[in-house]
Amino acid sequence: MSIEKRVEQHEVIQETRVGRTLNGFIPWAIVALGLGLGSNPCNLAWGAERVNAEKHQVQAHTHTHPETDVLRLQGFKTIDEREKLSLKTGKYASEDIRAPGDLTNANADNPLIKHYFFDKKQVKIPAVSKACDAVFTFETSNEIDKTGGTGVIISDDGLVVTAEHCLVLHNGPNDVKKLSINHLGKSIPLANAEVIFRPAEGYVKGVDIAILRVPELAGKPHVSLSDADVEKQEGKTVFSIGYPYQHPNLDGKTMYVSAGNVKKGSNDRSVRSDAEARIGNSGGPLVDVNGLLLGINTTNSMSGFTDTLTAEPSKVIKEILVGRRLWPLDLPRLK
Repeated sequence: MSIEKRVEQHEVIQETRVGRTLNGFIPWAIVALGLGLGSNPCNLAWGAERVNAEKHQVQAHTHTHPETDVLRLQGFKTIDEREKLSLKTGKYASEDIRAPGDLTNANADNPLIKHYFFDKKQVKIPAVSKACDAVFTFETSNEIDKTGGTGVIISDDGLVVTAEHCLVLHNGPNDVKKLSINHLGKSIPLANAEVIFRPAEGYVKGVDIAILRVPELAGKPHVSLSDADVEKQEGKTVFSIGYPYQHPNLDGKTMYVSAGNVKKGSNDRSVRSDAEARIGNSGGPLVDVNGLLLGINTTNSMSGFTDTLTAEPSKVIKEILVGRRLWPLDLPRLK
């Protein structure tokens, strides 16, 4: 089937589904109010989103259910096939992936917001907003290759953590000595990077964690590590912070926060959540409602989408720091 035919068929299906959904507008609006969204116009947007749930499913989120009838009716055999067309033409991209309202303590647990990204100005949870101040994006490169991701500052003297795979240069020398950093809109073109820890066996067989010291980030806001038992966090609200891209409405240059819950199966070696993520979230922090670092996001999907966001727990980071006599982090350092 040609691309033009697929697009035409998609539009017919979409119009039909939207028509059906609009017939149920009033009942769903009542349900939205019942969820405690309040009378704030921004919060009412979540009720409108539920009204358009089927349309939303067609446009963006069938990636969580690859074998749905919607995907087959669109004429695609695989998610990757559809996403390639989406990235090329924007036809199947979710235009509302960026949240229409604010993220607050009142709506953080609302399932309607789990597939949205909030920019920092929309985050009205003080501890989470404060955690955002410790997050940065970076690139590293050699003569023939470059890579990058998100990172987070964890100490006053410039210790930072990211995912190891964000530092891997597949071509040429793989020594990280300089980072091009953007922190809160300020560029640091050639920041020094002292490697504190990178797994010798690589992130595939080892932990996907890298710890660096960046003097240029000393004295900047930082997050504290959580002491929580991960296995007892199932169902708790968490927030992923990063610089996602691989979507027509995400440029990789803007910090976004997504909300979710810790999923069953999390343990002291892996935090699993359903917070929304894209390529670019790797290396960023997963924090709790108090802004404490639960883990470092490591999941990286080639298609840009993931059903479960996986993070290396803060316990792993702490074990590494203890082994290098860098814990507790607030102890004076020998020069």
